[in-house]
Amino acid sequence: MWWRGHIEIYFGAMVSTIPHVKSGRLRALAMTSAKRSPAAPEIATLQEQGFKGFETGSWFGLHVPAATPREVVSNLHAETLRALAVPELRNRMQPEGAEFIGDTSERL
Repeated sequence: MWWRGHIEIYFGAMVSTIPHVKSGRLRALAMTSAKRSPAAPEIATLQEQGFKGFETGSWFGLHVPAATPREVVSNLHAETLRALAVPELRNRMQPEGAEFIGDTSERL
C-alpha cells in the first residue's frame, strides 16, 4: 500500500527499483535472486537471510505472432543480439541491475 510517500512492501524489477534505492528514496531489504547483483552487491539475498530455496526474478522477451515466417524471426533475433551488444546500452543498464542474455527463441 502506498500513501504519503510510504510503501509497506514492494517486489520490483531491478531496473525500476535500484535508482530509487541508490537515491535513498527506498530501502532495500533483500534481493529475490539466487545471488547478489553486481549492481547492488551490498544487498543480501533472501536465501542469505534464511529463506532457503526462495528465488524469483523478472525477465523480458520479444514476441511475434505464431505464423511469423522463420526468416523474420531469425532476423529479429540477430538484430536484437546486435542491440544487446551495444556498449552504450550495456553501460547504461547494467548499473541498474539489467543482465543481458539474448538467448534463442526456443529457450524463451
